[in-house]
Amino acid sequence: MTFTHHYDDSSAWLEVPMETVQELGVESKITHNSRVDGTTVYLNFDIEALEFIWAYEKKHDQPLKRKLKYTPVSFINYLERFKHAV
Repeated sequence: MTFTHHYDDSSAWLEVPMETVQELGVESKITHNSRVDGTTVYLNFDIEALEFIWAYEKKHDQPLKRKLKYTPVSFINYLERFKHAV
C-alpha cells in the first residue's frame, strides 16, 4: 500500500484510511492537529504521522511507501480537525 504525503508551504500530512488507523491501534495518539474528511484521516506529519509509520512498519515488517504531493496552500488546512469519539 502506498500512502500520500501531502505538504504545502506551512504544513505536512500523511493521508490514511481511518480503518488502518484503527487496525494499528494508534487512534488514541491522534490529536486535533490532524484533520479528517469522512473516512480519511490526514495525520499531522510532525506528530501523529510518525507514530502511524512506526506502527505500520512494525506490523508489516517493511518500510511504509509514500508518494509526495505538493500544493502551495493545501485543502487539508480547511478540513475539520480530528475529534475522538465520545
